[in-house]
Amino acid sequence: MALQPWLLGRHVTSVLVHVQTYDNTTGALADAVASASTQSQLVVTTGVVDEIRLDSTRETENISPSNSQRSHAVPIKTGYTLQLSEVMRSSIAGCLLANVWFAGPTNYVRFAFARAGKTWAGYFLMTSYDETIQRGKNVARMTLAYVDNGLPTYT
Repeated sequence: MALQPWLLGRHVTSVLVHVQTYDNTTGALADAVASASTQSQLVVTTGVVDEIRLDSTRETENISPSNSQRSHAVPIKTGYTLQLSEVMRSSIAGCLLANVWFAGPTNYVRFAFARAGKTWAGYFLMTSYDETIQRGKNVARMTLAYVDNGLPTYT
């Protein structure tokens, strides 16, 4: 049986979510050891990814001369929020985002996806999780907030 076109995800070849462990003394993040109970290394394959949404925001500060009545917004920080949606399946092992949210050893993940030969990756804090149960398809959504670890995010 062929996958429906809306299940394919345009040019998305892989989506990976790795739960991270956190070292309290150094502050380093590392991939958790994969096990059946924590589902720490997950691969969300093409056909399960419903949506990947990246929101980018700039924090600004008003820096203007004291003799000006006009504001002058200067960007000082850039932030990223990522929302990943998966089509839920009937087995518990098949609900990958739920397993990461509820069974992961920390709230941090390393997220990567490949699209059209390019890879985008980064470290994120899991900030919310919700499920939509409706007619047609049931969808789980996880929101992730970017954590700056000093490494490039796009190759």
